Amino acid sequence: MDVREEKETRNLEVLIDGRVYTLAGSCTEEHLQRIGRHIDKQISEARRVKPITAYNFDLNTLYIMINLVDDLLYNSDKADGFESESARLQGELRKIKAENDDIKTKLAELKKSLEDEKKETARLKNEAKAAAEKTEAVKKTP
Repeated sequence: MDVREEKETRNLEVLIDGRVYTLAGSCTEEHLQRIGRHIDKQISEARRVKPITAYNFDLNTLYIMINLVDDLLYNSDKADGFESESARLQGELRKIKAENDDIKTKLAELKKSLEDEKKETARLKNEAKAAAEKTEAVKKTP
């Protein structure tokens, strides 16, 4: 199920940078928690680079936004790659299925040919047996 398929809007309190915020959305609570954790992680990474003070809060917010957009673009590029690979694999699958159908057709033709050859062999054996019996009968005739 898509995390955004839910109909009702839900509110969920999440801890971000040591403060409680209420997130709202028409998605699962798990998804809202993931959003909160991701933002908290981005803030923690920004703090590691340079501590946030009142003076540089806007700059750190900008860094966090840059990191989030970078993550978004990276994942979008990855998704595009998966879609391309999926389309390529679907094409290969269609080709393999067509080859498989051809092989099945050839196999059916070979089976029919083999059955026809068996019938012909049996017919020839019967003719040979009948001819041999006829020859034996002619030999025995005085």
